[in-house]
Amino acid sequence: RRRLLEHGWAIGSTQDGGFIHEIFRKFPGLGVEVYLSVKDFHASSGRGSEIKAGTVLFAAYDPSAKRSYLGRMPVETAANVLRFDQVPSVVWSETMADLKVIEGITK
Repeated sequence: RRRLLEHGWAIGSTQDGGFIHEIFRKFPGLGVEVYLSVKDFHASSGRGSEIKAGTVLFAAYDPSAKRSYLGRMPVETAANVLRFDQVPSVVWSETMADLKVIEGITK
């Protein structure tokens, strides 16, 4: 939790028994937001100390979009989901570096 928050990521809404299913980071200046699905991430401290990373999605950032849950990950077929060739290289690079830090691979 500390590593992801220190690198500009936010925690999605708590759902299903206190579990969090996604984390996200916004790059509003570049018009992109990044989502990472996670498993075994509980909202309370002490539970789910090791989370499992899942799918990463890049989506067009829309600050006016109304969402029922904060940080709700879009489905892969949503119109705002970007193909990898549409993701700005700086967003890709920052995301990959962040994921290595979050996973504890690098500092």
